[in-house]
Amino acid sequence: MRIAIVSYYFGSLSGEEQCRRALRRAFLTHVECDEVVSVVAERPDPELRPQDFPGVGNVAIETIDLTRFDVVLAFSYWEDLKVSANTFVISYVVNLPPQLRGWPDFTASRFLAAMPRSDLFLCNSQMIVNSLVEAKVPAAFLPMFADSELFAVTRAPEQRGDSIIFVGSDLGYKGAAILRYVEPCLRFNLNLYCFGWADEKWKRAYKGTAEAKRLGSLYTNAGICLGVTADYQRRLGMVNNRVFDVLGSAGVLLSDQVSWVEENLGEYCTLTDGDADTIRQVKQLFAHQDEARRRAHRGAALIQAKHTEFNRADEIMSLIRVHKCKL
Repeated sequence: MRIAIVSYYFGSLSGEEQCRRALRRAFLTHVECDEVVSVVAERPDPELRPQDFPGVGNVAIETIDLTRFDVVLAFSYWEDLKVSANTFVISYVVNLPPQLRGWPDFTASRFLAAMPRSDLFLCNSQMIVNSLVEAKVPAAFLPMFADSELFAVTRAPEQRGDSIIFVGSDLGYKGAAILRYVEPCLRFNLNLYCFGWADEKWKRAYKGTAEAKRLGSLYTNAGICLGVTADYQRRLGMVNNRVFDVLGSAGVLLSDQVSWVEENLGEYCTLTDGDADTIRQVKQLFAHQDEARRRAHRGAALIQAKHTEFNRADEIMSLIRVHKCKL
């Protein structure tokens, strides 16, 4: 089987970039496909600054013939693809195009109008999947995962620092969430990584970008790691990849309230309503660091067992076998 994994290039710290490259490795080494290519295109999103393109290990979409692939996995890619009639197209939706982010109510018809033609939709939102299934559209829930090479530990540290780590961008569509969950942490030793932190109030906390290979160590050794989801994603129950990255690194996770996280990972992390509750939860975590470390290490064991690129590659292959035979 020949597989092409297609996405926009979001930058080296993006979940899409890390997951695309990890999935390629898993398909090649674990599933043993004949050929797996990581294909990238420039992202038509005016809220993002230009990033280095096409990135290490990626192939630019203009240079490759997608018609020769048996499966094309479109990773949060929002345009129709030039594929053959026999190509099985999967849309793995972990983010929405800008025109869908402002709608208060999700509908399958609006979603399908904004997405490329696909034989199967995978999504990290059970709400979106349920709507698609009700509309008789092939769909399955599939959360994101941790890259087992970047986010893995064999032993949590005995002592953690007093820093609060947040890796993410301060972009327009995340603005309200940033104010509610990140800004309250300015009174502590807050460390911000990624891009977009141009406002003067972030100047002391901003530490620049970090190499992807450093993130696991940052999460493991931080006092607390913030997990923050854009408001529209939280309303839809979309599960952010940082949840898996932090827990996979045995990091102490303080996450905004997303139903799937609470139901499936709640015993390994702490949830917050934001604002004053974030301040209260931070103080509680720093006051009970031993228990926080124990929960984090149990969480790492779960992530490495059930939520890595190898687990997702197996699940995707199973879904391909089930749905391809229905065509």
